[in-house]
This record gives sequence, structure tokens and C-alpha cells, in this order.
Amino acid sequence: MFSQIYSGLLLKEIFKEFLKSLIKAPVVYYTVGLRAIAQKIYRQAGWFERFFGIRLSLHTFFTPLYGDYTRSGRFVGLFIRFFLLVFRGLGFIITLFFLAIIFVLYGIAPIVIIYFLFNPDFLSQLTNFIESQI
Repeated sequence: MFSQIYSGLLLKEIFKEFLKSLIKAPVVYYTVGLRAIAQKIYRQAGWFERFFGIRLSLHTFFTPLYGDYTRSGRFVGLFIRFFLLVFRGLGFIITLFFLAIIFVLYGIAPIVIIYFLFNPDFLSQLTNFIESQI
């Protein structure tokens, strides 16, 4: 008798916890999860800045290349560092663009998935596609 009562209470509590986690999932995804992804992307952007050496390139921009303090050495060093800075900057900007795309995709992924799951046209098109492949 007691085992039936406890098993009923246990199932009731498991069901309540499942419903609570189901309701809290979007809130946690868009608060804690989005903040965690933003922090990871910020750290990745810092790592890529060090990888491309943007700050170091700006710091040593007017320093002569290989310690050559002649007029031509200064000009060549400035010219080479300018092009290095331009191409490193382009690489860094492209990397930041892809990191921003990852952040946006993380934010809209659940909405897009739910839309595609509940869109009847999408499901019928998917089943027609699968049937045509068989």
C-alpha cells in the first residue's frame, strides 16, 4: 500500500519537474545561454585579435623594420607594416563577421526550428522529397 502511494507521489513529482523544466527552458536559453555564448564569442574575438596581432601591429607601426634606421629602411618598414596591418585587419574583420553570424544563429535557431516543425507546407514538402528519393 505504501509503495503505491510513494510511487504515485514520485511520478507526480517527476511530472511536475518535467513541466517546470519545459517552461523554464526558453528563459534559460535566452538569458543564461545567450550570455554564455556572448562571453565565449568575446573571448574568441580576443584570441583572434592576438592571433592576427592587430594591437602589436599598431604599436610597432612606425618602428623601423629589422632596426634599419636609414631613410629607405624607415620607408620600406612603414610600407610593409601598412600592408600587413591592412590584410591582418581584413582577416580580423572577416573573423568577427563569422562570430557575429554564430551569435545570431544561436539566437534564432529555436524559433526557426519551431517554425519549420509546425509549418504544414514544410512538412509536406519534406515528406514529398523523402518519398521521391525512395
